[in-house]
Amino acid sequence: MTFTSSTQPLCRYCAGAIRKRTHTVLFGQSQPSLSAYITCMAEKPISKAEAQRLVNQKIVSLSWDHSWEDGVPTRSYIHKITTWDGESYEDEFFCTGEHARKFGYASARGGQAMKTWIDAMAARKR
Repeated sequence: MTFTSSTQPLCRYCAGAIRKRTHTVLFGQSQPSLSAYITCMAEKPISKAEAQRLVNQKIVSLSWDHSWEDGVPTRSYIHKITTWDGESYEDEFFCTGEHARKFGYASARGGQAMKTWIDAMAARKR
């Protein structure tokens, strides 16, 4: 579930930063991607600035394609970038499903419950 915010949310269980919702762009690829999370482009940018001109989001990471000259790898072009829109995160409350589950157990042990459970328990007592 994507959550948008101007400030990065923290996990309600561990207080860790919740991951950014990112998108991958592969360069040097002429065939379209079959995934909604990956875009393929035929261009082969040779600098971060050149790659940035090809996308509308912030570049958060990049990796290079290497060629070999005399057994030494040399950067050829940027093969992949990961972009972020500046406001989208993976979740609003938890960094992982496991932390959401543990938080749920801690809440239940602390006496918290949803209204449907409270109503069901009250109906048992009638």
